[in-house]
Amino acid sequence: MRLDGTAKVQIRVGEAYGNKIEALTRFVRTYSVFDNAIRRKLVIENVYLCNVLPISSIY
Repeated sequence: MRLDGTAKVQIRVGEAYGNKIEALTRFVRTYSVFDNAIRRKLVIENVYLCNVLPISSIY
């Protein structure tokens, strides 16, 4: 797959296995160690994260 620099990765966070708070907490902890190059590629789907992470691409 040959993608240019504008390609994004869309993920849905916090819906797994009945424990949204735990899933969101794990994601926030993991997101905090991502390199900025990775963060720029992410489009995150979760309304609860809008107040938690400094991300412009949350749906």
